Amino acid sequence: MKKIIRFIILCTLFLFPAHIIAQTIDFLIVDSLTNEPIENVYINNHEKEFLSVSDKSGVCKIVFPSSTLTTQPKVVNVSHIGYTAKIIKITSSISNNFVKVLLSPTTYELHEVAVIPPNIENIIEKAIENIPKNYPSMQGDTLALDVNFIFLDNPNSKIADYNGKIALTSNGKHLLASKYATESNLISDSFYDYDNEISPSGFYSIILIQSHAPIRLSKKIDFHYDGIITNQGQDAYKISFIRKSKYNNTIGYMLINKSDYAITYITYEIGEIEKWIAAILKSKGIVYTNLEKYKVSVSYIKDIKGYKFSEGTINMLFNRTKKEKVLSNNTYNVSVKANKTSHLPKGLIYIKANELFKTK
Repeated sequence: MKKIIRFIILCTLFLFPAHIIAQTIDFLIVDSLTNEPIENVYINNHEKEFLSVSDKSGVCKIVFPSSTLTTQPKVVNVSHIGYTAKIIKITSSISNNFVKVLLSPTTYELHEVAVIPPNIENIIEKAIENIPKNYPSMQGDTLALDVNFIFLDNPNSKIADYNGKIALTSNGKHLLASKYATESNLISDSFYDYDNEISPSGFYSIILIQSHAPIRLSKKIDFHYDGIITNQGQDAYKISFIRKSKYNNTIGYMLINKSDYAITYITYEIGEIEKWIAAILKSKGIVYTNLEKYKVSVSYIKDIKGYKFSEGTINMLFNRTKKEKVLSNNTYNVSVKANKTSHLPKGLIYIKANELFKTK
């Protein structure tokens, strides 16, 4: 009998080595005040390596080697713009392999509002004038990014799913990019039917402060002074804005430092737009979509050279249409975070950023 038991144990170890036995942990990330799920929450390990990002239900799954959890618990960092980051310890004894994480919204210290509010137009003008000084050119520098994007069709079929790192630089004329350390790169053939209408490379626009609609269209936008808050350890003007036009509305707010008029945070939503011209193609003519929502949130932080991109998200809902016929309902979600690593792989091949995902 002992020989039989010993034989079974040896077979088990042979067929299922410890290093490949995995344990999947389900994370649910919610707002601690509203208990609502939080989308695009980043989870990194202790070595600052990207692990996963939550979906619109606040859910993400991470696979850990069971043997590792047994001998040495894993420590992960859970973070999102607008919330206080949280450190979670993962062990093999977690009940039902499920972890619910409550993130607390970042609180801002409100100062006394001046009796006479400052001149908003003057603040916006100074912020735009100071962009070249506050945000140095990327030429000669390389920005390492953790990138995740999911492009869904009706609504669970994946058109594209990318999870990896991208190196971004500039030659003074074009933004150049290179993919590396790709963990998943599911790009279906149907994706290439969309690459002229919507491309994952579109997220590069949020990295450059001057590309945001409230900056580009500042002369056509109504700004409102909301008070002074403390952000990144500095006093900042909180200024909301709204733009109403014949075709769509833009609404949001930004934070502008009092000391140097640098824009450190900006968020806005555009929509709804009926018959938005997504592309003009020789083969298809004018391609329309109905844009239901286009939401952007992005933050910038200061280093020794000036302010640079820190992290941001894009959430987009639209209907692909042909004349009056709805062809598909699409969801496009992107999360981007600056990676602090200074050790980029050697031999990266750079191409124009807007062509990075346009080749099979």
